[in-house]
Amino acid sequence: MKYQIMEKQAYALVKAIKDFRVYILYSHVIAYVPNSVVKDILSQEGLEVKGGKWNASILEYDIEIKPTNLIKGQGLAKLMSETNFQALDINQLDNEQELATPQISETFLQSPWYANICYVLLNLCAPPGMSRTKKRFLKMKALKFCVLDGALFWKNHEGILLNCLTIDETNNIMKEFHAEDCGGHLYWKSTANNILRAGYYWPSLFTDVKKFVVSCHECQMCCSRLLIFHD
Repeated sequence: MKYQIMEKQAYALVKAIKDFRVYILYSHVIAYVPNSVVKDILSQEGLEVKGGKWNASILEYDIEIKPTNLIKGQGLAKLMSETNFQALDINQLDNEQELATPQISETFLQSPWYANICYVLLNLCAPPGMSRTKKRFLKMKALKFCVLDGALFWKNHEGILLNCLTIDETNNIMKEFHAEDCGGHLYWKSTANNILRAGYYWPSLFTDVKKFVVSCHECQMCCSRLLIFHD
């Protein structure tokens, strides 16, 4: 494998988790890794990088990754290993080197819709204080989300990434796709599907669009005229 030493250690953890899936799927597991660099690799953002793919593959498990503390003799072992790597002309990631961790916009971190999702994506574990059932449900839910350039995206059933919107942005989008140039005062399900096809998503999309369309004054007037004409 053309991986760096730390990447191999991260991959070994992912492989072990998959091999022991039947034993750990419904249990809380604490996985100790040699140092924080390995944890950072598994926290990388984006599906185009190895760490991002590994991260997505282990989110379904209730697993907490912790770096081990420095123990007696570990410094000598590190020195010996570095000497061996130099003798063999093998590249090694510096243990002290910090890899890029996901940077998520503060808007999503503070949003009641996405705060817990962002916590899982950043820490590979659910927020403290949750029951085991809620933790597992949240981690399964987080599998559909990813971070790219600080923005949060949701992946639909076709694997297409949709822009996650915050509460303040949804009303303008619903208005645009129902009553303005992109709309046409269509049925609420058609309006919701048009929003999804345009690349937008938020957790209560269908509920919010239905309320918005039902309360649309022009649609209500049109329905009243049709009823009068029918009578």
